[in-house]
Amino acid sequence: MMTARNRPYGGAGLRKSRKKRRFASGVAVRLMIVAVGVFSVAVMAGAGLYAAVRWLEHSPFFIVDGVTIEGCSRVCEETVLKLSGIRPDSNLLALDLDEMAGRIRQNPWIYSASISKNLPDRLTITVKEREPVALVNLDGLYLVDRRGTPFKRLERGEKFDLPLITGLDAPDSGAGGSKTGGDVPDRRLLRALEIIARASRGVRTLGVNDISEIRIDGDGLVLYTIDKGLPLRFSNAAPVEEQFRRAEKILYYLYSSGSYKRIAMVDLNYGLNSALATVRN
Repeated sequence: MMTARNRPYGGAGLRKSRKKRRFASGVAVRLMIVAVGVFSVAVMAGAGLYAAVRWLEHSPFFIVDGVTIEGCSRVCEETVLKLSGIRPDSNLLALDLDEMAGRIRQNPWIYSASISKNLPDRLTITVKEREPVALVNLDGLYLVDRRGTPFKRLERGEKFDLPLITGLDAPDSGAGGSKTGGDVPDRRLLRALEIIARASRGVRTLGVNDISEIRIDGDGLVLYTIDKGLPLRFSNAAPVEEQFRRAEKILYYLYSSGSYKRIAMVDLNYGLNSALATVRN
């Protein structure tokens, strides 16, 4: 009879188990070493890149050698250059273009400013200036652009041959929010500017040079002509375009018939598709 013998405890199976544990432990150590190495390389690469960027931002090769300024008409180029903050030792790569543009826009005449870098040492600044289309009376006289923004107070000695808009209260009129713009303009101011815009298009019976004042009234606008100050009342109840065409036809008739001086006032929306001319006593 054959007798089966048990294998000693911790034989080949134990040795295999120990090998597996040593192999797993070795793999983990190697992975940790690789991870530490990759991290170290990344840190060194980042530090190297930072150092490279810092070197470039101080390199004399990128010192600004010339600035081109475009779009200036009312604002002189020297003023734009001063507002930009560029110094003789400014490095092109280190310049913050958004910050520079913001400083340039502090001038009330400048509506927008864009800046571009032209490597290695040139800079181009392009500005868009505001175009005044009227004067508006708030707590003083202000220039207003076509967007309805009162952007600059009229200073002593300044003269502009522009229509005057009156009847807005300051400062809570809503005309551009603040007198330097930013909020939604007053709709009544925009209607007055629409009249001025239409009067500015070509040669017209009612041209922009024929407008002395536009007064904002409670229920409409009253336009006063340069010649004799004839008041033309525009109602809020009808489109400006329709009433403006009617005003031109009436003025043409009054001029050609020689009866212009006899008229005291014209209501441009007196009922359906009609106007009323009041004769002087």
